[in-house]
Amino acid sequence: MSFSMFAMAVFASIILLIPAALYVGGVIKDTFHPIFFFGTLSFFIAVYGIFTNGDYTERFVSAADVNVYLLVTLLAFAGFLVGWAWAKRRERRAPEKVAVPRQYRPSLLFVWSLVFSAVGVSAALYTRNDFTITGYLRDFGTLWLVGALLAIQSALLLPTLRVAAIFIVAVCLIPPIDRFLSYGQRGDTFRIAMLIIPFFLFYGRRPPRSVFIPAAILLALVLATLVQTRVLVNSGEARNRVDALTKVIPSFFDGVNRKPPQGGEEYIFGTAMVSAARQTGVYDNGVGFIYNTAVRFLPKEYFDKDPLYTRWAIVNYIPYVSWIAGYTIPGGAAPSGFAHAFVEFWWFAPLFWMLFGFVARRIYLRTLTGDLAQQGYFTAFFVFTLYLVAQDLYAFTMQLIYTLPALWIAYRTARVTQPQEEQGADLPELALPEFATV
Repeated sequence: MSFSMFAMAVFASIILLIPAALYVGGVIKDTFHPIFFFGTLSFFIAVYGIFTNGDYTERFVSAADVNVYLLVTLLAFAGFLVGWAWAKRRERRAPEKVAVPRQYRPSLLFVWSLVFSAVGVSAALYTRNDFTITGYLRDFGTLWLVGALLAIQSALLLPTLRVAAIFIVAVCLIPPIDRFLSYGQRGDTFRIAMLIIPFFLFYGRRPPRSVFIPAAILLALVLATLVQTRVLVNSGEARNRVDALTKVIPSFFDGVNRKPPQGGEEYIFGTAMVSAARQTGVYDNGVGFIYNTAVRFLPKEYFDKDPLYTRWAIVNYIPYVSWIAGYTIPGGAAPSGFAHAFVEFWWFAPLFWMLFGFVARRIYLRTLTGDLAQQGYFTAFFVFTLYLVAQDLYAFTMQLIYTLPALWIAYRTARVTQPQEEQGADLPELALPEFATV
């Protein structure tokens, strides 16, 4: 590994892991603080592989290009922090009036959980993630999370619904557990973990550090090794996904079963994508992913969609980057949101991340007021962030399209009273919890 790449990786690690250090040191008290999550996730997606894969990295991309990718990542993190600070400053200058917690009909929330669970689970089991199925029925499978989330919240409001809610959640977990065992799906595995958030948000508590830190490390190891487990299962070296995990996770420490990178790892693919954009000077001008998403929804029975996509569409960018980078990027690989945002916005990408940080701050503050709907949106926010950072803007956008409207419909129809504009004269009047880092 070249010294310049190693030095840049060390510098990026220090910056991205500052929030984690502040959390361990007790400065950041909230386990669910967005800055803590964003920084730590960014480290694992963009930097960690550089240390574990050593010289293998430079078989695919140059050290200079890796350094540029790390710079793009650090600028994204800086943009997120600026957006967060911008929202915080606006609150101090002209405090926004925040609605007091609304009341919701638990029975109606439970009905909506039945609806979205039925749709999500049915779609997931029927399509089995088959990309050839028309009508984007496969994407409706993501609604199992909405169904499970609403079932949990309805039971928290009305304890008599607990048994029924447990049944609904158990049914909702069938698709993600199936995907975990059959394919090693990181997104669905992460969604399962996120279902603990509504409990803590509802009671205004957070898991203790002594429990959360080991659990977070274990979750990170599982998510980081799921891709490697596919190789072991497909080759017959492991009987199933769990057996593969028991072999791969120790490889993070002893290197025995560690497989060399295949060029599809986020930091390698992301580096290649940023390099390809810089070499060709071809970008999507900030609207390409919106246009390509709209094309995706055209029925393929009536439209020949392939010629309509831009070269940076999700169906095109793997072969396009492979051609420029000079090696074949494995199918299904993701470049990370850092690389994709750079393709869309060029060096103006930090403005996108600044907007994302601004929105994250507003969602976080509203969640602390105790409103059930805001707690639901905040839980979904973690899933959105995972897809944005770890995959690309397309995955992020599709999560928004299928999740937010479903949650909004449920909360809007189950609301008992209209919001009352009472608080907002000053932030301290929001009576934030002790763990809140404002």
